[in-house]
Amino acid sequence: MRGVDGLKPMPLEDLARAYEVLASPVCQCGRAKEIRHLALCGRCWRRLPAVARAALYARVGEGFGEAYERACELLTGQMELGI
Repeated sequence: MRGVDGLKPMPLEDLARAYEVLASPVCQCGRAKEIRHLALCGRCWRRLPAVARAALYARVGEGFGEAYERACELLTGQMELGI
């Protein structure tokens, strides 16, 4: 089933997780976020390559979840920088 915009609807669990990440005052690294409703703290944000930062501007349900997971993998060293 496709949504009104022709995109496949995002599973509810993924949607809830994305909003949980954005609403949390704590970054994935455990530090407090300087600005709430951002995906990462400033330190983690600056550690990411520009292409990964740009991907995090995607809307929830339109690529944000994937971009966030990829950013976390980069930050924890589980992925090479070639994204």
